[in-house]
Amino acid sequence: MGFGFDAKTNDYKIINFVSMYDPTFESYFFQDVEDMVYQKEVYSLSTDSWRKVDGPQCFIYLDYRNPMAYITGMGSWLAYVDYINQRDLFVLSFDMSDEVFLKTLLPDNVNGVDLFALNESIAMVAEREVDGESLVFYHDIWLLLKVGVKDSWTKLFTIEPFADDVCQPLGFWKNDIMFWIKNGGQLVLYDPSTKQITNLQLHGERDNVQLVTYMETLVSVKGGNEFEE
Repeated sequence: MGFGFDAKTNDYKIINFVSMYDPTFESYFFQDVEDMVYQKEVYSLSTDSWRKVDGPQCFIYLDYRNPMAYITGMGSWLAYVDYINQRDLFVLSFDMSDEVFLKTLLPDNVNGVDLFALNESIAMVAEREVDGESLVFYHDIWLLLKVGVKDSWTKLFTIEPFADDVCQPLGFWKNDIMFWIKNGGQLVLYDPSTKQITNLQLHGERDNVQLVTYMETLVSVKGGNEFEE
């Protein structure tokens, strides 16, 4: 699910992904995407109603810590066609104004990724295992210059393996400075230019910490259950 603003119509919208599958299967992820009923719905605040929109058949990568990367007027998620083998991994973006989906393939040989917003562009953190070292990773930071164009990915920089237990990126703060979570649940800032880690003295469960970007508004958000075919 994602939330965004349509500047053309001055409207707030929610995009929702609904999947219906055979409950006798052991796991949602081990099913063929072609065997599922996969529906995409948009809620409009101005009309207080839901309606279906067309989009590709795919799995949305379910990560509650990074549910959507949002830049002005567009939300993006990681998506799969084949979850088991992670083939055809791509970025699925939704234009809030035109209500169309755009597909962007990832750079070749990129695995273990997270999507974030950085300076009104989509940024990606990709893990790259150190040769001969188990569970020790470089983190490559990529920037997508044009949604829908694979060749527009550009690598910004690489973060060397951390000396301590910093493990999960949560998002960007200012410029290239990033929020990370440590295995013990401590929230830290990492500055790639100085390689300095700053402990923010905030703690939580590692798997329950999420970074949320928000903007104050006086617009009233009303609920709606009406659905338009």
